[in-house]
Amino acid sequence: MKKFTPKSISHFFLELRIQDFYSYLSFMEDHIESHNLTLNNEYDKLSNELDDPNEKQELFEYMFLDRYDDLNNTYALILRKSSFLSLYSFFENELRSTAVKLEMQKINKIKLADLSHKGLYKYLFFIENVLNIELNLSKETRKKFQCFNTLRNYFVHNDGSPIKQKQFNELNLLKGVTFTELKINELYYVDSLSKEFNENYLDLINSFFGILIQSLESFNTDNID
Repeated sequence: MKKFTPKSISHFFLELRIQDFYSYLSFMEDHIESHNLTLNNEYDKLSNELDDPNEKQELFEYMFLDRYDDLNNTYALILRKSSFLSLYSFFENELRSTAVKLEMQKINKIKLADLSHKGLYKYLFFIENVLNIELNLSKETRKKFQCFNTLRNYFVHNDGSPIKQKQFNELNLLKGVTFTELKINELYYVDSLSKEFNENYLDLINSFFGILIQSLESFNTDNID
């Protein structure tokens, strides 16, 4: 009986890549925090020379307000959004790689190319419904992945465009995403991603692959129809 070996080289490198992402996210957030600290120290040094609170406020607005806004809003969102899209791409590619390797182990009536599903849903459907590998993912976990998929599609295809109520209701379930609302026509825009947002997503990905690898330990390719 031929079994899918979970402790293969590919799984070893998968674990390394996940740890690399954790390290990168920490590095990125430390970098943002370091620049904030530099700005704070610079402002404190200059403002301590002033006695008048109004002058301190003018100093902040004239020399630091735009820099704070750029760092904590514009730049932070760009960095965190790029990291999120990288994580999504990594997740989809690794899931695809697993599905392709499983497909190659046994001639099967249904191929990946036969499925009309798109993206990671194709590979997940193939693993669960064609190969009948039980992942036992909770409804909550599936819903989270669906919300992350919606956010990914928004960033890739409609970034900067307004989010309609139906999309907003789904995206609003994600922790760490804040929105700007235009109350006149009930449209929303992504305003920011929290510093914990990507790490929470990576935790979900890491947990998923742990479940997948565990399920593959008992997977017997001879059971494929």
